[in-house]
Amino acid sequence: MILRSSNVRRGLTLLEVIIALLIFLPSVVAILVLVQIGTDRATEVRMQTRTSMRCQAKLAEWMIGSPEVPINGAPTFQNFTDNEQDSDLQWRMEAEPRDEQQMLWTVKVWVQGKLSGGRVVESYLCQLALNPKNRGTTFDPPVLSAASAAPAGSSSTDPATPATPAATTPAAPAATIPAAPAKTVTPAVPMPVVPAAPAKKGG
Repeated sequence: MILRSSNVRRGLTLLEVIIALLIFLPSVVAILVLVQIGTDRATEVRMQTRTSMRCQAKLAEWMIGSPEVPINGAPTFQNFTDNEQDSDLQWRMEAEPRDEQQMLWTVKVWVQGKLSGGRVVESYLCQLALNPKNRGTTFDPPVLSAASAAPAGSSSTDPATPATPAATTPAAPAATIPAAPAKTVTPAVPMPVVPAAPAKKGG
C-alpha cells in the first residue's frame, strides 16, 4: 500500500521569485557595465594606435624634407588633410637646431584625437634628426667641385685666364751598374803516364 502526503509543493511562491530577481538583476547590471568598459578601452587603444602611427609618419615627412611640413614645424594643432580617415586627428610640431651650422635638429611631434565621450588621446614623439636640406638624398644630382671640373694642367676655371703649362722636371739618368767580368776556366793538364817496371825473375 502506497501512502501519499498532502504537503507536496507544486511550485515557487511569489516571495521566492522576488528574492531570486533581486539577486540576479544586480549581476546583469554589473555584466553590462563591464561590457561597456571593455568597449571603451578597445576604442581608446585603437585611437592610441592611430595617433602613434601618424606621429611617426609626420616625423618621417620632416626627415625627408616634405614640402607639406615646414622646417621649423607648426606651433598650433592642425587637421590632417592627406587622408579622410584621419581627418578627426590633429597634429603639431616643434623643430629647433642644436648647433650653429643647423645640421642636427630636435624634432617634437604631437598627435591627438578625441573620443566620443570627450576624452582626448595624445601621442608624443621626440627625436634628433639631421637637417634634410643639408643631408641630401640619393636622388640629388651629383655636384662636381672646381678642381674636378677643371681640365688637366689648368689652375683656373675662368675662360679669360690663359692656361699655364705645368712645369716639367727632367728625369734623372738611370744609374748603370757595370757587369761583372766573366770567369775563365783553366783547362785541366793531363798527368804523365809512368810505365810499370818489369817484374824480376827468380834464379
